[in-house]
Amino acid sequence: MSKELPIKNIILGKGLAKVALPLTSVDDAALVTDANNTAQASPDIVEWRIDFFKKWQEEQALSSAVQIIRQVMPETPLIATFRTKDEGGQFAIIPDAYEQLLIHLTDLDVDIIDVEIGKGPALVNKVIKKAHQAGKLIIASSHDFDKTPTAKQLAERFNEMAEAEADILKIATMANDSEDVLRTMSASEQAAKHHNQPVVSMAMGQIGTISRLATTVSKSAITFACLSQKEASAPGQVRINELRQIQNILEGKLHES
Repeated sequence: MSKELPIKNIILGKGLAKVALPLTSVDDAALVTDANNTAQASPDIVEWRIDFFKKWQEEQALSSAVQIIRQVMPETPLIATFRTKDEGGQFAIIPDAYEQLLIHLTDLDVDIIDVEIGKGPALVNKVIKKAHQAGKLIIASSHDFDKTPTAKQLAERFNEMAEAEADILKIATMANDSEDVLRTMSASEQAAKHHNQPVVSMAMGQIGTISRLATTVSKSAITFACLSQKEASAPGQVRINELRQIQNILEGKLHES
């Protein structure tokens, strides 16, 4: 059964799924505005999508960007993510450059670094080892923007992440029908039973929206929301105020007067 994982001011895996908001700013000026707007929504976690940032190839620019985020949200757990084009991100990047970028992130004031498990054991293991040495957590991720793999394939991906000693295991699939949604949620629930690490899952697309809400069923420890549909970083994300209200309804915390 997945364990509780303290990260700054939250405990992942305890209580309701923690709500993450993405920062998809393209430059420092936009980041200042976006970080302040995000802070006002009081997310549990912030995910900085570096692949949206124009100067992602410049180490000093990345360092400055993290400082901007931390000036506004010093105690909010921060995930640093470069989502590659292969898995739905903004840019294609060669493996060596991807590895170098993630290694650089271990020196910055971030709490969690996302590494795509599909990049291969050598790269993944090197990044995880370096991150752990630097006191960072790793969220191993797998994103399929075309389909939902079989139940066996989903279980194997979770197993691969756990065996790599990632701290958080994340799978996102594209749901084309209700069976896809149920398969993803079931695989997530089973993974949470069998692994010590917190599990994160979602079935993307409109029909998969329920997977972002009914996290007590899937046992997903994080759910990704947005401030507005314009700022969504993946299909099917729900606005944070609506998501939290629905979370409370599903938990029985809102009652008719």
